[in-house]
Amino acid sequence: MVGNRKGKWSPNEDNLLRSLVAQHSVNGEDIDWFILEQNFNGMRDSKQIRERWVNHLNPSIKKRKFNDTEIKIIEDECSKHKFKWAKIAKKIPNSTPLMIKNFYNNRLKKKNSTSRKPSNPSSTIPTITINSFN
Repeated sequence: MVGNRKGKWSPNEDNLLRSLVAQHSVNGEDIDWFILEQNFNGMRDSKQIRERWVNHLNPSIKKRKFNDTEIKIIEDECSKHKFKWAKIAKKIPNSTPLMIKNFYNNRLKKKNSTSRKPSNPSSTIPTITINSFN
């Protein structure tokens, strides 16, 4: 839909979404996102609305640090399922595919950045010898 708003959601939009989900769903499930979109008067599309609910507003989401058991599940499942975030998130209660993906990618970046740091910085600087031809 043309004219969709991009960027940060306002508190009013969040409240509208919460009330619409309460009206149009059964326990936060089986939601027709296109019906909810009509209540946003062209400001948000159904994809934006769904993603906002699934990744941020759903009260079953618990934003937290993953514990050691959950980290092990994420690592094991990533090696088995090749980054099927939704499948992995189902194995960790109160998490979302986005939480799993962000955790994995941030952890991977941290591992790579620490493994790239040279132990002796002077060993990585090339030595240049200048010969004099006098």
